[in-house]
Amino acid sequence: MMRWMQPSVFTAARILAAGILASWSSVSAQPTGSAQPKNTAQSGSSAPQANPAPRADLAARQRALGKTRPVATAESSAEVPAGTVSVTVVGPNDQPLPNANVMLGVMHQDGRRENRSGTTGELGTHSFSSLTTGSAQSYRAKVLHNGATYASTPFRLEVDRGHRVTIRRLPTTRNQNAVLQVLGQTMLEFREDRLHVMQQAQLMNPTESTYVFPKTGARIDLPAGFSAFQSQPVMTDQRLTATDDGFSLSGSLPPGRATLTWAFDLPLDGGELQFAQPVPWRTMGYRVIAASSSGMRLDVAGFPSPEIRESGGRRFFVTEIRKTPQQPPLDRLSVSLSGIPGPGPLRFVALGAALVLIALGAMLAWSGGDRKAALERARTQRKAELLARAAELKKLYLAQEIGPNYWQRNIDEIVDELASLLRSEEASASTETSA
Repeated sequence: MMRWMQPSVFTAARILAAGILASWSSVSAQPTGSAQPKNTAQSGSSAPQANPAPRADLAARQRALGKTRPVATAESSAEVPAGTVSVTVVGPNDQPLPNANVMLGVMHQDGRRENRSGTTGELGTHSFSSLTTGSAQSYRAKVLHNGATYASTPFRLEVDRGHRVTIRRLPTTRNQNAVLQVLGQTMLEFREDRLHVMQQAQLMNPTESTYVFPKTGARIDLPAGFSAFQSQPVMTDQRLTATDDGFSLSGSLPPGRATLTWAFDLPLDGGELQFAQPVPWRTMGYRVIAASSSGMRLDVAGFPSPEIRESGGRRFFVTEIRKTPQQPPLDRLSVSLSGIPGPGPLRFVALGAALVLIALGAMLAWSGGDRKAALERARTQRKAELLARAAELKKLYLAQEIGPNYWQRNIDEIVDELASLLRSEEASASTETSA
């Protein structure tokens, strides 16, 4: 197991993150279209005024630790008639919002989708009735507001009861200071004649408003010469769309956190490779991980010299930095690799699972929870991603959108990585048994 990833380290990191967040979020985002709070005290009154700073600071610390109220909740309820979804829209202070537009998405097992819409009444509620129950379809309620989307997680209707959904519609902002990158990661893996790069961004909105990305999407540039861009779909309101120079990020980010994952390839010719790309968000921490081999060297500009760490008998380079608002920002990631082994048995095979486990496990541990549970969730998540990718490749191949060589190469890599995951699970079970 990864002894270097001690839970106490990440507990301390979480406390540190909570402690410095107040300074990171000192430039607060002003909600769009919202009025300034009015001073209700009479002129000349000697009544003491409450200082909101401690309360605001406490709220910021809670958000740093991931303790934010969800923007939507959904639960089955015997008080709601069967075949009915009751949606209540409330404001930041839980006040009912009348005349709010509500949508109910219907997703059928055969892939068909449809939408229903309605408007809330005086009590902020609208009910969708005469809906089909059972497992053949799922539902998702959402509210659109000033470019932001507030949505519940998908749910199914039971045959004997309905569903109650509550959606909090928050003010919105387009102030870029509302977005922090709590932890960014780049993972490097060698495959045949290319470098496979997987990147993750754990973004956080420490304000009380929902940040809305630009209408045309925030432009995220990737290194020159990249290819085979992929992104992991998320249930939250962020969408990554491939462009010629990288990808664009659109949608919105409510108070709290969201983790985005994407990957791409870089051509590999010889034993050296350098690439660089901008870091688009204010960043609190960043980590770079690369598979290690004898004679190989990793240098990341501005980062400390990498350490050699082990997991499952594999060796990895790991280097990371932490930033405070008073330090120069991390606005560019520049990576240099040398001594890369050539094709053959020295080239790394099926290391993707181990790399992803380190990254996801570390990111999950940063968010809280013990190491064992974090690694298990990482394995489960990665297996689901691989199976979904295999299904997507099959569709593209049958539609003749990709050729047989590309299809076979990617399927082989998926099979190798699944096998590596299984070996990792067996090694963990063996370690627990011997302990």
